[in-house]
Amino acid sequence: MEIITSHTNADFDALASMVAAKKLYPGAKLVFAGSQEKSMRDFFLESTAYTIETERLRNIDVDKITRLIIVDNRNPNRLGKLAGALGRPGVSVHLYDHHPRTGGDIKGEQELIEEVGATTTLMVELLQQKGIAITPFEATVFALGIYEETGALTYLSTTARDARAAAYLIGQGANLNVVADFIVRDLTPEQVAVLNELSAAAKSYDINGVTVVVAAIATPHFVPDLAALAHRMRDRDGLDVLFLVVQMGDKTHVIGRSRLPQVNAGKVLEPLGGGGHLTAASAVARDLTYLETRERLIDILKRHIVPGRAASDIMTSPVKTVPTRTSIEQANEQMTRFSVNVLPVLDGTRFLGIITREVVQKALFHGLGNRTVDEFMSTGVPVAVPDMPMARVEQVMIGERQRFMPVIAEDGTVVGAITRTDLLRSLHEQRFGAAGLPAEPGTQPVRNVRGMLEERLPAAVRETLKVVGEIADDSGFPVYLVGGIVRDLFLRMENLDVDIVVEGDGIVFAGMIVRKLGG
Repeated sequence: MEIITSHTNADFDALASMVAAKKLYPGAKLVFAGSQEKSMRDFFLESTAYTIETERLRNIDVDKITRLIIVDNRNPNRLGKLAGALGRPGVSVHLYDHHPRTGGDIKGEQELIEEVGATTTLMVELLQQKGIAITPFEATVFALGIYEETGALTYLSTTARDARAAAYLIGQGANLNVVADFIVRDLTPEQVAVLNELSAAAKSYDINGVTVVVAAIATPHFVPDLAALAHRMRDRDGLDVLFLVVQMGDKTHVIGRSRLPQVNAGKVLEPLGGGGHLTAASAVARDLTYLETRERLIDILKRHIVPGRAASDIMTSPVKTVPTRTSIEQANEQMTRFSVNVLPVLDGTRFLGIITREVVQKALFHGLGNRTVDEFMSTGVPVAVPDMPMARVEQVMIGERQRFMPVIAEDGTVVGAITRTDLLRSLHEQRFGAAGLPAEPGTQPVRNVRGMLEERLPAAVRETLKVVGEIADDSGFPVYLVGGIVRDLFLRMENLDVDIVVEGDGIVFAGMIVRKLGG
């Protein structure tokens, strides 16, 4: 199976490059590695883009991939679930990208890496070289990719090749009215010039494991709405923490934007006489040049940013495991005895994969209880190392919908595991405890979950719970729905393992249920 993909949070350059790649690899399937930007989602809703056939990521068996064509991306961390195909025997990787090379890049059997303004430009040039015709609709999609990625041919990264590709697309019938509808160019020419200066001056700093980008310049003119430039630069470059330092006359303006809880933009800018919120802040430093302000800002960041939590800080340890030759029946007994839904499978002490309760139950249903777990285990599952930053753990578990992430030491042994409950607990502590924001009673919104239950539980389960509730009301027993099913309702995950807790005599209450429902 051949797959064409790009990066998570796909933009128009990613979409256009994928569509172009499909013309080069007609037998391949288009698969988004994750979510898409809002503007692109709107494009699918409001135009004829629904004619672009894509496969759902959840329907793709990574083990069956033989060729992975990746466009507009060489970062394995932005491939989501599809990164599992990398490095596997028999999987050929073809790369088409325009980003500068870095040390952690994916390596491909075939690569076309050139620093133009948009990957779409490279793909359009290939189609021209091979004499492959394109439709006006395709030309419009390709134009969207180039115009968005180059800021309508105004960013410093724009090359003459991008302009020539755009001209060719217009000649092939690209609809610029559609392009204008989806590519909002709301910056003035002066702002675009300043944005280009900031991009050229931007420097990246690794401060206690957090990547911070600081762009510092001086300009003789007043620059209105620096905040808009900060948003544009942050979103365009996918930055988590960004500070703009712009000197205008005898005043140096600082704009801060942060997507990370460990970098409170408001607190960072307080020593400079500014302030704001965790995610957005500003300051005006008087009698300091932009270079002096930048150095002082970096000193403040070094004091402010403390090393974040790692996988070893939130994992559950020790973890129950099973050897490869454990039978399905034995694995089921282990899961029942220790109330777990996943067991890591080991070859000696070396981690090989995981076996889930769902798989075990299906094997038992088909009379395969005497078979061994290594025949049914899942391999290639995402794993963590003890010092993996929590932000990366969160990205993998939420982005790839993982319920269970083993934590593996350098020698291949399992030292712990992170469940969704561990992650949710840590995120809650980070949100309220670390930020000093107590979750006061009565301040949280009350949510009616009837619609959620009707949407996500089968009718038979809902009817049973309704009867249990009626018995509880009649008998005066307080009864609660607890455990993983509650969590999974909110996470929109399927879970039919129903647990209830009774305040009082559980045996008596169970007898009431039996008399009502039979059994």
